[in-house]
Amino acid sequence: MKMIGLTVKEMGKIKEKKLAEGLFLLGWSLMVIHMYVAYSSLSAYSNSMVSAIALFFFLFKIIYTKYTAKEMIICSILMLIGILTIRPSQDMRVFWFALVIMAAKNVDLEKVIRITYRLTLICCSFFLICFLLNISIDEMIYLENGKIRHGFGLGHPNALQAYVLYIATMMIYVNYVRLKRWILVTLFFLSMITYYFTNSRTGIIITIIILATAWLIRFSSFNKLTRKGIRTGSFLYIAIFSLLPIIYFRYMNPVFSLLNSLLTNRISQAGYFYSAYGIKLFGFRPIELTYKKRYIYLDMGYEAMYINQGFIYFIIIVGSMLFLLHRYAKEKNDKRMLILFSFILFLGPENMATYIFLNVSMLFISELIFVSKPSKEVEKRNINTRIIS
Repeated sequence: MKMIGLTVKEMGKIKEKKLAEGLFLLGWSLMVIHMYVAYSSLSAYSNSMVSAIALFFFLFKIIYTKYTAKEMIICSILMLIGILTIRPSQDMRVFWFALVIMAAKNVDLEKVIRITYRLTLICCSFFLICFLLNISIDEMIYLENGKIRHGFGLGHPNALQAYVLYIATMMIYVNYVRLKRWILVTLFFLSMITYYFTNSRTGIIITIIILATAWLIRFSSFNKLTRKGIRTGSFLYIAIFSLLPIIYFRYMNPVFSLLNSLLTNRISQAGYFYSAYGIKLFGFRPIELTYKKRYIYLDMGYEAMYINQGFIYFIIIVGSMLFLLHRYAKEKNDKRMLILFSFILFLGPENMATYIFLNVSMLFISELIFVSKPSKEVEKRNINTRIIS
């Protein structure tokens, strides 16, 4: 029996696929909201039950999905690594990464990013309204020069600036073909206004770099040169930010001291953790990070990965990102390059993006496992259409 050109069996498969994707989207949405709440001034309302519910959604999605033997072996290895890091790191993010990557098969990542973009806008607006209604507090930081940094209910001032970067990056991504110059200009002024209140230097610098790169690759004749610049710059950037804490105390010099000062002592603090604990394959939780009142932080993303979450996780993430950049440059997949480049830069000074739910570009790693012909995906999405205006 056929229904609108399709057999009942084919219709059943389509419904099953949509159901499976829906399970993934529900789990993903719950965890994105959960993470945003956890980082906001409403963190007291963050409940681990949300994680448990999301976990079941992802597990059911995996059950509904068929895997080849090769895919199952790779995913099983990832899951094993994720499980082995939980105890030494006292952290679930490697496990969540492995689980989400496995569950991402046959999921439309474009749809996931669109949903994440909307959720980010909704959550940020909600947190701001809660602050204006005095439901949440403004996490203020008083600087020695008399300035006051504000979070306006979105948590730490750096988190507020990070959300603006997330919104700008995802807005460019979801509207890439229809992107206009005035949108980039508006995002620039929005970022500058936010910076006036947050005084988050790393956040504003990265946002400006991304906006300038988007302008060059989308509207100028230097798009080919820009792609090469992103690839080379990303490799050098990761190498520098990964090695600086390791060599900081051994080769102390004025340049290192200046960089450390600009990054509010992030390099020296990461250097301390490296000197004290070294690098572990499956991560390690330094006792200093367990104190309620901390005097030292491990904020740098690449260091947080190879010290706290484990060197294996660091190699998987960094290796995959650099490989994907090479692939996307070859395919002229500019919007993928931009969003990946954004999170590569953000991982330098901040560890927020070591969580897959706060770094949508990590989802692309699933395509290294499940998408055998990415060039066809590029043609299908028609992402290379350039409408210059």
